[in-house]
Amino acid sequence: MFLLSLAPDESARTYLRRLRRPRSFGIPALDAVAGEAVEIYGESGSGKTEVLMHAVATWALPEPVGGRREAVYFDNDFRLCRRRLRTIVEARLRAAFDESEVGPRRDETLARINVVRCASTLEFLAALELVVNGDTPAPSLCAVDSLGAFVWREDKVADGPPSLSPAAFRTIARFLANDATVLAAKPVLFNNKPRPDSSTHEEYLPREWTRLVKRRVRVVAVEDASSGKRVFDARLCDLEKPASSTTTNFSFAVTDAGLAVIT
Repeated sequence: MFLLSLAPDESARTYLRRLRRPRSFGIPALDAVAGEAVEIYGESGSGKTEVLMHAVATWALPEPVGGRREAVYFDNDFRLCRRRLRTIVEARLRAAFDESEVGPRRDETLARINVVRCASTLEFLAALELVVNGDTPAPSLCAVDSLGAFVWREDKVADGPPSLSPAAFRTIARFLANDATVLAAKPVLFNNKPRPDSSTHEEYLPREWTRLVKRRVRVVAVEDASSGKRVFDARLCDLEKPASSTTTNFSFAVTDAGLAVIT
């Protein structure tokens, strides 16, 4: 039950967001609301792409195991494995439906996920514009892997052409204005590895993006002491509230069915 009053120092915008029903991605503490941008950051191999694939699969799965919704996945790093995404979808379906239903439901689910591969900021910007201004309604989920794919190759080149990144992020803002949810992976700045107990990092993207981010998830790959297997620690921080009261920690392992929460 929602309180019909403002919390101390709470803005009207935050209050209205609190009244909205969260959109579930099947990942602890990662539920978002319409019009919200969530940034997932960590070093290479920290599980960012796995988190995005799991979230997109959950979004597109049929009810009652998902939401039967359209999604677009911008594969800017060319890290998305379609076979892996298919495996995740099939495993989730087998846990909920008869084997005879898995094939048709799998094809329907994958058809709701539009994968776009971009090799430059220009391609990314053009694809975003097509999705936002297309003849059909824009998908309610936009996943981007990753936001930093072209920064050092294009934006940071001396005497290079003007950066198109701000224009791309402004288009993402229009995506959010249409009540879409954006999940975006971002690598850390080279060797600036995030500490397990911190959600801060050195920023290198322009303000056009940072002002959109409402929550940030830091992911770190660690070795489980009991099993010796690789697991992932995640720390979510709501950037619109004091850090002391808005951080949520959880751990997960990668399985055939996607992410498995470790209690």
